[in-house]
Amino acid sequence: AEDGAAAVAQARALRPDLVLLDLKMPVLDGWAAARAIRAELPADATRLVAMSASAFDTDQRAALDAGCAEFLPKPLREARLLE
Repeated sequence: AEDGAAAVAQARALRPDLVLLDLKMPVLDGWAAARAIRAELPADATRLVAMSASAFDTDQRAALDAGCAEFLPKPLREARLLE
């Protein structure tokens, strides 16, 4: 998706098993997108994973509080994602 609002719309329409959310997105940031997706799709149906180059503890905690199951720092490592 090109921005956070589009990510929410796509999650609503596609109901994917997994959504990778960058925390820094235009229109709607990753935290707000996570809250919007989580309000519509339960955690057991769609897993949200936040990603960001900003790996401060406060960013990670905010992502988890917004409904993400995991936080992955960038650059994203394929092995860590698959784990």
